[in-house]
Amino acid sequence: MDKNLKDLIDTVGFIKDNMITRDDFERLETKVDGIEETLSDHSRDLDIIKGDVKSNLDKRMQLEVKVATLEQKVH
Repeated sequence: MDKNLKDLIDTVGFIKDNMITRDDFERLETKVDGIEETLSDHSRDLDIIKGDVKSNLDKRMQLEVKVATLEQKVH
């Protein structure tokens, strides 16, 4: 058998053995869709947490100002 033909047959065999099938692709696509949905949920949760942190920092600053004002009145 010609070396080039054998190499070609070996290459085609390798591709056939390792190529993803349509079913494999659809399963991967479903997993990716699920991961994207989870990431979207986590991003939304993170945005809510960031908003809560900012709000709490604002409240803390207001309380610190009030405490400082009260301390000045007491002293």
